[in-house]
Amino acid sequence: MDAYRSTIYIAVGFVKRNFVENSMYSTLSMLRTIELILEMPPITKYDAAALLMFYCFQEKVLPSNFLAITPTINLIEKNIASNYWQQKSDNINFVKEDALDDNELNKIL
Repeated sequence: MDAYRSTIYIAVGFVKRNFVENSMYSTLSMLRTIELILEMPPITKYDAAALLMFYCFQEKVLPSNFLAITPTINLIEKNIASNYWQQKSDNINFVKEDALDDNELNKIL
């Protein structure tokens, strides 16, 4: 993975099972595919010309059970650890955009 690539996970009954698609899609491909599913017209000429994600889908729905996993940890609990990096992040001023040092922020993150 790098800054120019990302993965997409599609969860719907029409998705092909046990299938890996290696075509080069863009964000506009996803947008145009969603537009077609929702029967919406393209927003711009760019999404109108985007490569559609047809190969990811099949014609018939394959129903499957979905089992939600209940979290075993408290999702509301906050990390209150006090350390060097936490103290550094407390001193960052986010009021003015681009006013902070990118390298320092990357170290903190």
